[in-house]
Amino acid sequence: MPFALDSLVRQSESNFETILITNFDFDLSEYSSLDIKFFVMGGEAGAYYYKGIKESTGNIIALLDDDDWFAKEKIRTLYEVFEKRVDFYHNATYLVRDSVVTSRIFGRYIVDFNTSSMAVRKDLVLPYVEVLRKLRKGQDHFFYFAVLDSKGKIKEAKEILTYYRIHGNNTTGIQGILSVEWLRAYIAQLREWQEVFTHPKCLASIRNHTKDAEGFLFIRSNGTLTVTDFIRTSLSYFTQLEHQSLKSLILIALRRSVQLKKFPFQHK
Repeated sequence: MPFALDSLVRQSESNFETILITNFDFDLSEYSSLDIKFFVMGGEAGAYYYKGIKESTGNIIALLDDDDWFAKEKIRTLYEVFEKRVDFYHNATYLVRDSVVTSRIFGRYIVDFNTSSMAVRKDLVLPYVEVLRKLRKGQDHFFYFAVLDSKGKIKEAKEILTYYRIHGNNTTGIQGILSVEWLRAYIAQLREWQEVFTHPKCLASIRNHTKDAEGFLFIRSNGTLTVTDFIRTSLSYFTQLEHQSLKSLILIALRRSVQLKKFPFQHK
């Protein structure tokens, strides 16, 4: 948590609100410079995102997991990007092992990777909030699919503005084991999504994810499938290693109005 909040304190742009949602109490006395709305609650991952979006007052939402942090220019860059015709923005990510930043870059050209690399117009997510509320796995995919299904403008950037941290206390851990229960829950959710997202690209992606996950389930049911094996087999699934049991979530809402007159939303 301190890594994420410290990175918000250091932002070059200060005009934003922070919505912090956890399942435990946290001392925020050192973060009085941030405008923080703090909520303690339980439930599935989707309930956290639902609560954060409902409580936010800005029209641009940046997502930040408690283990990750933003580069100093992240929020300033979001203001610049969303002034243009953009509804979903995804930046590249440095991998951090414990507290050491590596030279390894994740997320380039994988637009549905890592929520901490994503920012989205809230208006495009709102039509899907009841689906979001029930979300169990794959929050990365959800936000990308919601914008794609709404025919929103998606921008994939090469800039490295997020640091993705892997450490011994991650909810799964890089040396962890993907359980049969986890895979079954993920597959069930993917099948539900085929009834929600109708855009051909969404459906094609969901079917591919389902097919791969079913293969992983078969392997796991008949032996051991480690997280390392999982990544090696399909790098695009790296995003699924997060939040087996969600601990906390941070949403950043840009406060200053972003001009929308020339670029109306394209909901179905």
